[in-house]
Amino acid sequence: MVDDSNESVFQLIQQFAVSCNLPTHNNNCTCGREKSDCQNSSLASDLASAGRFGIPVSLFVEGQVEPLDPLSVLNVCDCLVILTDDVSNPSFFYVFTTCSINGFVTE
Repeated sequence: MVDDSNESVFQLIQQFAVSCNLPTHNNNCTCGREKSDCQNSSLASDLASAGRFGIPVSLFVEGQVEPLDPLSVLNVCDCLVILTDDVSNPSFFYVFTTCSINGFVTE
């Protein structure tokens, strides 16, 4: 989690989230999957849809027993899912690879 107490990193993530779906020349994600696997996965697609419609999600993340508290999907960028507490006035961000997300529920 990155909160607004570290302003430079916070702004970097915020800027990346709004400009991240620009074409790239790298076809691999850091988790070893092809980008097309990440971008075309139903999980990434469903999370992107939740973000477009403003539906909060609670993620089940690898290694955690309980889902995260409800968050808003800010953007899905290749293999990265960027979530926040408030889309219009965020105070923190979570960034997960699609590889680390086991599932989610909507609120």
